[in-house]
Parts: sequence; C-alpha cells; structure tokens
Amino acid sequence: MPGRRTKRGKWHLSAGSGWPELVVARTAGRDAYDEYSGPKGNLQSYHEWTCARVRRGEPAQLVEMREFATNVTAADALADVAGGVEFIHVSFNAPHAPHNLPPPANEPPGITYPGRTRYSDLLRHLDWRLGQLVRAAVDADYVVLLACDNGTSGEGKGSLAESGVHTPLFAWGRDVASGTSERLVSAVDLWSTVRQLRGVADFTSPDSLSFASELLVTREILATRSRSLLRVDAFPSYGIAPVAATWRRAVRTERWKLVELPDAEPGEEQRAFFDLSEDPLERRNLLGTNLSAEARAALDALVAELRA
Repeated sequence: MPGRRTKRGKWHLSAGSGWPELVVARTAGRDAYDEYSGPKGNLQSYHEWTCARVRRGEPAQLVEMREFATNVTAADALADVAGGVEFIHVSFNAPHAPHNLPPPANEPPGITYPGRTRYSDLLRHLDWRLGQLVRAAVDADYVVLLACDNGTSGEGKGSLAESGVHTPLFAWGRDVASGTSERLVSAVDLWSTVRQLRGVADFTSPDSLSFASELLVTREILATRSRSLLRVDAFPSYGIAPVAATWRRAVRTERWKLVELPDAEPGEEQRAFFDLSEDPLERRNLLGTNLSAEARAALDALVAELRA
C-alpha cells in the first residue's frame, strides 16, 4: 500500500516476544507500519504506564509516561494528521479498565463530569478526544473509519449474540455518503476497503471484500460484490486450531442466523435458529417449531455453510 503508515495506541495482537520492533518489521510475506507508539495490551494505570516508541530502522525506546494515556495517543495521531501521514491506525485503551478519572483540566469545554462515575467519565473524555481527532482528519481531507472490536460486557462480549458481534462502524470524510447501510460487513473487509481507497490496483483477497463503492457517493470507484452472509467463531485457545468439542460458530444472512454451541453451558442451547427481522434480540429459537418453506430453505443453507 503506498504512503506512510503509523500505528498509535494499544497493541493487542500478539503477546509473543519481539514487541515493539515487530510492529515495524517487514518480512517477505508481511508488510508493516513505518512508526509505532503506544502501550502493550491493557494498562494498569492511565496516569503511569510504559509507552513504546519505534521507527523502522531505529532502536525502540520504552518511555515511562506520567501523562494520561488517552491524551498521548490522541496527540500522536493528531501529529500524524498534521504531517500528512497517508494511513493512520489508532487504537485507544479507553474506556477499558482500570477506570481512572481523567485529569480535571481535561474536561471538555462547557461540560463537566456529572457524578464522576469513572467509566462514564473515561468514556466522555475519550469521546472528546475522538471528536478532536475526527474533525482534524476530515478537515485535512482524510476518510475516517471508526470501528469497535466487540459489543457490551455480559451477554454481548465474548458471545456469538448480536449484542457481541454486531458492532458500530462509522465513516466521515469527503465524498462519504450520509445515512446508514444494511450491508453485511466483516472486520476483515477493512483491509481491502482501505487498500482500494489508497489506490492499490490489486486490493482484493479471498476473505476481504471492499465496501468502498458504497462508502463513497461522488467519486467513481470500482464496485465489488457484497457479502451474502457473515460467519463468526469462538474457541478458547486463540492462536491454536479449534477442536470440535469447543468450537462455537454462527453464520447469518441479513435476516436469518444459525448458532452452534457444542460446549453449551447451563441455560444455553446447543443449536439455535433466529429470524433477526422479527427477533433482533434472539429470544425465540425457531428450531423445533413449524418452519415456513422460506425459513426451512434458509436453515438448510446455513447448515451447509457451517459444514463447508
């Protein structure tokens, strides 16, 4: 992909050795960022933490920070925007625990933190810094994509429920369409979408489908096929191939969803089939009921997809 690339904020992709140099290390089969700054994984404190700073070809530095982590990540990203870096990937730690209170001087103008309830204050502070970053990027003619990696805690995070896997995706920038879209999009589609936006001729891959043509409305851009379904998997040993006994899977179309939980816990059903148009909260398992011809055909197709 052409242009400079930076990564700012939380690095949470690998717990192995080699960090932080691995973030900027190119290999024959893998590209990399040109520069990185941020902490490894979750923080023990937003006020006292270790920040790695590394550029390709230069020694890495580990700096003991005494500045609020959200502010540091935002400042580094804003500097990239001001410097015209072509691709900027930003991952904030906030509002993940620990829910440290932001510095009082960092209250958004005209807004105070009511009750100082820690999580909400941390989130409000993040929203303020995000707003500053998004406005600066849009003013500098960037296309901004904002995504979330998982849903809410409890029923959502860590589960295959829609409250855990159906997450927000926002976009701003010149030529970006207004309104909402019902298009099925996977996180892996960001890869080909960004590459197409950056003008890469060979932007496609077997797993990643660009949605750039739907994102932009006033710029001519090659349309690509959209997804007819989405799959999601969960298994306990990340980085190790799943085994059938603990391999939780789900597949859905715009309307129908099939879930399989071979290691279902008490209160969970091993298999469930939902009509999301009528039951978006997934409260009524249709298996064992009198299915319509349309529902039966949808179920057969989803079963075949999971077995493929």
